[in-house]
Amino acid sequence: AKLGATLGAGVSGVSESFRKPEADEATRGLSSDQLLALQRTQMASQDRAMDALGGMVGRLRTTSQMIHEEVDLQARMVEDLDKDFSHTQDRMKKLRKQGFKLAGEKNEEEREKMDRSEVLEEMKKKVTMQNYKKEEEDSFENCVVM
Repeated sequence: AKLGATLGAGVSGVSESFRKPEADEATRGLSSDQLLALQRTQMASQDRAMDALGGMVGRLRTTSQMIHEEVDLQARMVEDLDKDFSHTQDRMKKLRKQGFKLAGEKNEEEREKMDRSEVLEEMKKKVTMQNYKKEEEDSFENCVVM
């Protein structure tokens, strides 16, 4: 009865404009005990819905943590791979220089040719990519939508 009085006091402060007509019709003619039982039933239903929602939120949290850990792991792996690649590249440059030193001065021209060929290869790649992008743009311009 004390709970009913507390709930009744809280409900009496609600403006009439916020009450739903269906709620008035559903509760009209019910005794205080019946209203209290209806409120308890509705609260129990809401509690079950909240428990289910809480479980879903917990599973979502666990899943998001697992995704976060996986992304962090893969980011570290990419960083390690980048470091390894840079290290290997540096070693290759040093070994190449040592090879030219061992081969002597007569191979200086050969070294310069290798350097030039590397630069030319990079330029060819850039030009190829630019041509590919231009062809792609041109193909979109010629596209006819029906």
